[in-house]
Amino acid sequence: MKQLIANLNELGLTTYQARVYLTLLRYGDLTASRISRYGGIPSNKCYEAARGLESLSFVTRSVRSPFVYRAEEPRLCIERLLEVRRREKDELKHDFVQRAGSISRESPETAGVWYHTMKEVARGRLRDMMRSAKRELILLNANGTEKKFRRTLNELSERIPVTVRQVEGEADILIVDRERAYFLPHKQGGVEIAFPSVAGILAGMVS
Repeated sequence: MKQLIANLNELGLTTYQARVYLTLLRYGDLTASRISRYGGIPSNKCYEAARGLESLSFVTRSVRSPFVYRAEEPRLCIERLLEVRRREKDELKHDFVQRAGSISRESPETAGVWYHTMKEVARGRLRDMMRSAKRELILLNANGTEKKFRRTLNELSERIPVTVRQVEGEADILIVDRERAYFLPHKQGGVEIAFPSVAGILAGMVS
């Protein structure tokens, strides 16, 4: 029972809600007073938990008083709850991105060299840099970046010049507006170089 309560807690139910629901699963349809008695739950907490479970569609209630509560099938309850949590996370993500995106940077980005050790993070940063290009984009393609980001490159080519060169080497190199460069090794993370002089030299070698 403790593990089941813990599992429901992880899904967002309170301990009293979990105990009420599990009591109904065990004993069948019950009034609130019987739930309180069989589950060892204080009466006031029992009513409060039952209302919360109704709002989550974990239980249904009879029409007339004294109200009788019935537990819904566990699989359906969990599926509905997970869908609700997914929508809440999507809404939170959307709200955060909008609010964070509206914060204006008070100072320009610092020049330097930045390392991203995780390959997934490196690819995400590479995509962000592509989309931030305002004048020109150059990709020296050695390990398949062109294929992985073909859709993004096609979208960018509609508004700015995009140059893709097939090269041999251990890393793909992205050059953005001749100001920043990104090295994406085949088996590692990535290295961002925010020095216009370096990016300019690399771009000049391609031109």
